[in-house]
Amino acid sequence: MKRVFLVIAFLLISCTQQQVKTDGSLQINTKELPNWLSGGTATFKILVTGGTPPYAFSLSGNLPNGFNLGPDGTIGGGGSLPAGTSKKTFPPFILVVTDSKGDKAEKSFAVTIIGPSISIHTQLATCIVKQKCDELIATAEKGNPPYSFQSDSFAEGAPPMGMIVDVNGHILGTASKEGDYSVGVCVKDTNGNSKCGHAQVKVQAGAAVEGDWNGPYGGIEISGPCTTSNDGMFTFSLTETEESFSGSLIDEGNSVSRTEQCSGGSYRLSGKISGTISGNTLNGIMTESGSGMSYKSPFTATLDGDTMVGSYSGTGKFSDGGSSEVSGNFNLKKQS
Repeated sequence: MKRVFLVIAFLLISCTQQQVKTDGSLQINTKELPNWLSGGTATFKILVTGGTPPYAFSLSGNLPNGFNLGPDGTIGGGGSLPAGTSKKTFPPFILVVTDSKGDKAEKSFAVTIIGPSISIHTQLATCIVKQKCDELIATAEKGNPPYSFQSDSFAEGAPPMGMIVDVNGHILGTASKEGDYSVGVCVKDTNGNSKCGHAQVKVQAGAAVEGDWNGPYGGIEISGPCTTSNDGMFTFSLTETEESFSGSLIDEGNSVSRTEQCSGGSYRLSGKISGTISGNTLNGIMTESGSGMSYKSPFTATLDGDTMVGSYSGTGKFSDGGSSEVSGNFNLKKQS
């Protein structure tokens, strides 16, 4: 019954609307022109009713440069805003319409050009807990750059504790807790236009550096006329503090000379190791000595679960005053 009633009501309304009649007078029914978007072109047809068609259109005053009036009452064209502006309204003009009997109607209009509305694009950022993070989470386009970014109200999603959204659209700082966060972020252009959105920030556990690591290494050592291959075992005993690590190392190896005037042999060196942690990457320095030798070797390594794979290069010094250049690779396993 309700459905039938709605259909009948619709028919009654339709009939009532069809019975409305105009007085036949010539009228311009368009109230105002839409805005034109800077840098583009568009057309808009003026709505006229009454009188006796066909209609003729003319102007009293001028359209802005780049715009024209068509014979059917269509205003078309486009223009661009000066740099640093977001809107411009040109002096008004009078549109005149004349029907076939000579009756006239006229109305004042003005063309307005506006800048494109600003838009924001967000993306996922992944950070490591208790490590400094500087990751892009938002970009913008349109509007009037340059842009500046900031956090939205915390009700829309706050950054992880210890982090902020900086003016460049980056999530910046050191997160104190793991988790998935929805972060409200807004952008504003130089005209004051703004747009807000939501970015996702994932804070995850970093690789566990602390503990004992052991495994083989292989490298080359060049000293004057001597070239030797070094093979051995590294043992790292590491501790970590937020974004850094330190500890001790033992280097047990042997060397094989590739030239007749150089000797090889076994050796055991010990020393210290320290550096920084960035995500799953270690950057540090090994310093070791023993058996009349000392070495200082910068290295970089990548952690994947309980595996540490890295490379090193550096200098060595001997008790007789000689020196060497060393380089190599290592592959260590975390000891349970």
